Amino acid sequence: MHPNGMSQPSSSITNPGMQRLPQTTSPQAPIALQKPYRIPTSGNVLGYMEQLGLTREHRRLYMLIDGQRTTHELFALMGKNPEKILELLRDLERSGLIMMHG
Repeated sequence: MHPNGMSQPSSSITNPGMQRLPQTTSPQAPIALQKPYRIPTSGNVLGYMEQLGLTREHRRLYMLIDGQRTTHELFALMGKNPEKILELLRDLERSGLIMMHG
């Protein structure tokens, strides 16, 4: 079995203007049913991703995220191991570019 790893703190993420996101008290949807969405940004997102050292895989996944596709659909579209996609999603979330939505 693999460790969960989904409980990593996100206190280092700063995103001005998006600090008052609603906190849900209901149980989170299973990871495969979550629908990641992009956080609105100003400026050059791809340049920001490059500054952070994010890879081409991160950029490709970011472009597929539309707030409608489930994580399971992203697994299929990326054609990679789900664990790898979850790692990429966590990187994008920590960078303040996306949020996971149940």
